Amino acid sequence: MTRGGAPPARAPLNAFHCDPDGTGNLEICVINADGTSLVRLTNDPAIDEYPAWSRDGTKILFNCSRNGNANLFMMNPDGTRVTAITGNPATDEDGGWKP
Repeated sequence: MTRGGAPPARAPLNAFHCDPDGTGNLEICVINADGTSLVRLTNDPAIDEYPAWSRDGTKILFNCSRNGNANLFMMNPDGTRVTAITGNPATDEDGGWKP
């Protein structure tokens, strides 16, 4: 599992949760390995955190409480196509990718 930090070789960006507005609401961001070009991928009132790159670098899995409790979501590396992976009343978090 690649959790945050450095992505797989195909993905040139590091993913992490950040507080771009200084409000305490965490969002998913990416940045070049050299620290340039910070890009905010999510913008939601719920906290988005703990991004994990897919092994092929084509998806980012992350935790979010958009549905009222912690669930897993997936999106493209550019922040498009955010999709709920789980959505039950129980808490789902700390997702990862299997080989």
